[in-house]
Amino acid sequence: MTKTYEIRTLSDFFKIPNDRIEDCLKEFAVGLEFLKANHELMGLENGQMEFFNWTDDGKKNITADFKFGKDVIRSEVKEEG
Repeated sequence: MTKTYEIRTLSDFFKIPNDRIEDCLKEFAVGLEFLKANHELMGLENGQMEFFNWTDDGKKNITADFKFGKDVIRSEVKEEG
């Protein structure tokens, strides 16, 4: 069964099963690098990340929403295979 965890605080990582923490943290690190690169590409300063949703599905997909007032740009990266 696929489960999604919303991480808003460091304490939220305690919701992740012990045997899945390493994968979650690896995907979080890649997601943060992706977010920073997108902010730099768009010329945005002081990027913000309010929360992180991690889906425990064995995939390494990343989706990031960038909000500009009422407009939203969604960027997705999916692992081939």
